[in-house]
Order: sequence, then structure tokens, then C-alpha cells
Amino acid sequence: MTQKQRLLYSLLIALVVLMTMLGLSWLQAHNQISEQLFKYLAIGVALLTVLANAVLRRRVKR
Repeated sequence: MTQKQRLLYSLLIALVVLMTMLGLSWLQAHNQISEQLFKYLAIGVALLTVLANAVLRRRVKR
């Protein structure tokens, strides 16, 4: 994987995370999910994002 590909994947991941968090915020604002569930899901999204970034870093050819 080249640096350009990693950049594109990083932007895609950032957009997915943004849309996910906006969706969770919307669900919480409309009382579809509790604040506690929102916190757990947000932590899960953050962990998956860190994991995906770590995998991408390892795949970049130097």
C-alpha cells in the first residue's frame, strides 16, 4: 500500500466515523438509545478506528 492509498483510506475512515457519530448523536437526541449505550458505542467506534489506523500504518511500503 502506498502513502496515497493510505491517505485515501484514512479519509474514508474519518468520514465513516463522522457519519457514525452523527447517527448515534441523532439517535440519542431522539431518545432511541440511552446515554450509557451511546458512550459504549462511541468507545467501540474509537477503538475500531485506532485498530484500522494501526493496520494501515503497517501496510504502507517505505
